[in-house]
Amino acid sequence: MKEKIIESGSVFKILIDSSEWIYMNIYISSENPEAFITNSGDISSEPEEPLISPGKGLDISFIKKNDIRYLLFKRNDYKDFLDGRKELEEIKNFGDWKLYKVSFLN
Repeated sequence: MKEKIIESGSVFKILIDSSEWIYMNIYISSENPEAFITNSGDISSEPEEPLISPGKGLDISFIKKNDIRYLLFKRNDYKDFLDGRKELEEIKNFGDWKLYKVSFLN
């Protein structure tokens, strides 16, 4: 993932799938780790309740409050849940990862 999605110092955030350790590769190589909010907590601690999930839904108020502009997910159940949602625009696939832009915060 060599393209710049977010510039250093940007105020908006990216919600990233943190259910597997692999997210750390993106987190570190981004050179802007403060831009990320982990969906289910930090890997250094016990997993937390996911902020969004297929069973829980998409919390629009949370997304607005935290100025989340992008969602980046790897797990198929999450991608299936997010695909086709009117609030999101699919931007790009990076291997198993899929990037969505929140359409109501342009």
